[in-house]
Amino acid sequence: MDETALTALGHIREIDQLATDNNSTLVIFYIPFASDIADYPICKYSVTSCEEIRQSNALGDSLASWAKENGIHFIDPVDDFRSREQNGEKLYYHYDGHWTRQGHAAAGQLVGQYLRDNQLVNSD
Repeated sequence: MDETALTALGHIREIDQLATDNNSTLVIFYIPFASDIADYPICKYSVTSCEEIRQSNALGDSLASWAKENGIHFIDPVDDFRSREQNGEKLYYHYDGHWTRQGHAAAGQLVGQYLRDNQLVNSD
């Protein structure tokens, strides 16, 4: 792992410690690129590379593993987002890769469910 990535992960550890010191909990929500989820035309790599990236989720898996090793809550929406896309939901705009209204709603649903499932919020 390069020095920039290690520095960034170190900062995340510091943020987690600040949260803990203030009786709070850090939850990281991984935001995948549109091309990680479906066949969006904005993928900047070759078609073969984009398909390999979509099939592997290497970045999300690596970040999830690191978060687990460091005791940090982590939400990886890739499987859910892929399922929604396959069922016809359009979570990303085709022209720039940002979330659509449906993408924001899907993310919000996942965050809410995660917080309830992990008893990080009152479920009343």
